[in-house]
Amino acid sequence: MNDNLMTTLLPSPCLSLASLFRRFIASVVSVLCLMSLLVTFAFAQVPSAFDDPFTNEPQFLDVDQAFAFDFSQKDNVLTLNFDIAAGYYL
Repeated sequence: MNDNLMTTLLPSPCLSLASLFRRFIASVVSVLCLMSLLVTFAFAQVPSAFDDPFTNEPQFLDVDQAFAFDFSQKDNVLTLNFDIAAGYYL
């Protein structure tokens, strides 16, 4: 009865090799998963051209500030004056 107990506790050599192979495959898969997560986090930190395409765009002035308007009228002559801010055009 003591021999039966020892044979059930000690695996056969083929089972041991299969067990080692399974552990090796499991560790390789674990390392690959960890590496893919690290690469994913690394790419998440890199700014992309598609994140916000308008971050480098200038801020526009309000219409009343960009195109200051004034007029004057003498008899039947109407004079319109636009004071256009630098960088703006009509």
